[in-house]
Parts: sequence; C-alpha cells; structure tokens
Amino acid sequence: MKSVIYLNFFTAFVVFLIGLLMVLKIILAMVEPSTRIIFGIIFMAYGVYRYVTTQTKIRIRKMEEKRDKMVRAQEDLIHKGH
Repeated sequence: MKSVIYLNFFTAFVVFLIGLLMVLKIILAMVEPSTRIIFGIIFMAYGVYRYVTTQTKIRIRKMEEKRDKMVRAQEDLIHKGH
C-alpha cells in the first residue's frame, strides 16, 4: 500500500512540475502562449488535486484504523466483564 501512496505523490509532483514548466515557457515554447498557459494551469491544478486527494485518503485510513482499534478494545472490555 505504501508504494501506491509514493506513486501518487510522485505523479502529483511530476504533473505539477510539467504544468509549471509550461507556464514558465521552458517546455512547449513554440505553442501559442494562451494555449500553453491554460494547459500549464490545468496540469498544475491536477497535480495539486492529486496531492490533496492522496493526503485525504491517508487521513481517512488513519481515522478508520483508530476507530477499528477502539471498537476492538471496547469488545475486549465487554468480553472480559462477563
């Protein structure tokens, strides 16, 4: 599972970087400026979106693990009480 997380972060970084390079006219300099900038902004936005969704999935998974741990502990207490 960790490899998937690393891959998501890497992809977010690469896509954001490509968008930034497009906006700064480092790559695709021969394309019309308005088109290049629009695509660059789209790529950057997708990179940020991918990063944020990955972070959110990590937080949700951690909360679910804590909840499951609490439920198991509660069940253990109930069984020990009887």
